[in-house]
Amino acid sequence: MQEILFVLHGFVKNTVTAMTSSITDNFQKIIGRILMYIGLLLLVVMFIIPFVIFRICVHFTLKIFYGKLYGGLLNGGDLMFAINSRKTVINILIFYSCPRNRFEREALIKSFIGKVHSSTDKFRCSIKKIFGYLYFIKDQIKSHEVLKMVDYNTAYITKNELHDYIEKNCLTISANQMWKVSAFRQPICNDGTNDSESPQYVMVITVVHCVGDGPAVASVFKKVLEEDLSKSRDLPIRKHIRHSRPSLNLSDAFIYRNPLTSELNTRELKSANNFNWHVVTHIETKRKYISIVREIKRKLGVNFMDVIGAAIYSSINDYIMTRNIKMNTFTACKVVRVNEKEEQEILNKTYNLDLMNTSSLELFDVSYGEIQNIKDRILHIHRISSTMHNSIDYLFFLNLQQIVTYLPLSLLRFICSRFMSSVTIGITNLVGFNKSSYCGCSIDDILFHIPDIFQTGFILSIFSYADRMSVTLVSGKGYVHNREELQTILDGYFKYLDEAEKEVLGYRFEDTN
Repeated sequence: MQEILFVLHGFVKNTVTAMTSSITDNFQKIIGRILMYIGLLLLVVMFIIPFVIFRICVHFTLKIFYGKLYGGLLNGGDLMFAINSRKTVINILIFYSCPRNRFEREALIKSFIGKVHSSTDKFRCSIKKIFGYLYFIKDQIKSHEVLKMVDYNTAYITKNELHDYIEKNCLTISANQMWKVSAFRQPICNDGTNDSESPQYVMVITVVHCVGDGPAVASVFKKVLEEDLSKSRDLPIRKHIRHSRPSLNLSDAFIYRNPLTSELNTRELKSANNFNWHVVTHIETKRKYISIVREIKRKLGVNFMDVIGAAIYSSINDYIMTRNIKMNTFTACKVVRVNEKEEQEILNKTYNLDLMNTSSLELFDVSYGEIQNIKDRILHIHRISSTMHNSIDYLFFLNLQQIVTYLPLSLLRFICSRFMSSVTIGITNLVGFNKSSYCGCSIDDILFHIPDIFQTGFILSIFSYADRMSVTLVSGKGYVHNREELQTILDGYFKYLDEAEKEVLGYRFEDTN
């Protein structure tokens, strides 16, 4: 409730200040704020109460009907990612070297899936709908139903074949699935050669986003790979969301970017009659870019995401110019953690998060046009981030998650399409792992990525494994003509990181480890 009051106060203060900018009498401004504040609060309460009562009735009816199998109604962020029939997913690509024969490898994969399956109730649930509300039913998915062994009639699969498979099979998931695993029987070849002495294999794990956000899902797999399930086995479904309270007071509360009046103008980028997603990836073989970003961050006094953001925004800007599209600004979105303790644990790779969606968003406009030098762009993005850190914008999306919990799907889809669709570029830092192994098999590389969130044009997912940067860039339907165009954008991202290294650090970083 405290967060809702903060957001209402911010909206009222912004609106009344704009309406009374010519009025010098502070008393009139105060009265205007009080009246609008009371009016908005009454509207919210009157609108929500009928849905709250109806939802409570649905909850107890389902509890009586299903008994112990009932897992509760979806709420908050979990519900936001389950509103479409084509559910938003998270993909985890695990590259591993295993000297064992085919049958032993498949037995290890089944063992791995079994441990993940037993780690939490959510991986054994299915989702059903009644009267416009979604709810969990426990123990509906068996571990053997999750796995699909993928067989190619070749000695090995190439990186392009892997991307083709992901684009066709792993960017969506059927309505009755919570997660699935595609394990390739053939080894993967990234550079045109195949090391028969130590072949590398890959499996793609596709998880419905309503299970939990990226760091939360990563927590489960991190525990399994570290073979430490003592605290995570049979975790119950969390039914309530608790966010850390904001360290703000009413005099500081303000809205940086008003979601009621700001335009989401990405639609100009979409090509007609083009309904394809595209995926490109890059995995460092040596430590380089993580160290570069850390050094730039230290020298300029900025954040990790400021450097990453400036590079991808600049590359997207280049691509927009090649399309000859008129856009004054484009909308950028950064996924943020509300709890500062969780954020620090993620940076230190010591996180152990509950399996649920507790992230929030920061939306801001990036100027389109002539590119500044990359150092100035980093500092500009940092100024925006610092301003937004002291705003209440992220609280708006947290409150939106809490309020829509009580609404039926039809209203929820309308609200999400208004406030969250057609963002140009989304950036998410999906944490990292230290070097891992599983039952004698070396885990060589891991990629996490989110293919699609509310029709976002491009999503850049950053993941670090053993201090090596893994990057996935995904384009929404119709935003690029082919995978080669998307690869050009990813190449531009690394080009601007190299330019930042040269401008800020003045030397070329080398690390042969």
